[in-house]
Amino acid sequence: RLGGVSLERSEQAPGNIALSMRVTGPNAANEIAAIESAVGQLQYRSYAPQQTKTAELIEYRSTLVRASQ
Repeated sequence: RLGGVSLERSEQAPGNIALSMRVTGPNAANEIAAIESAVGQLQYRSYAPQQTKTAELIEYRSTLVRASQ
């Protein structure tokens, strides 16, 4: 289950988006993979993703950058 999500755009690099989210449950890793796939369909890719796992909670942070075309 998606517990929270934040998208922030930087003034210094407006093409990049900071993504952070909290996902809970036994399928948290699968849900994050599905979200990353959906982001890819929007022509963005994750740059330097980080995950913190505790029990059934994953805190995920990444910078989304435009994928090369």
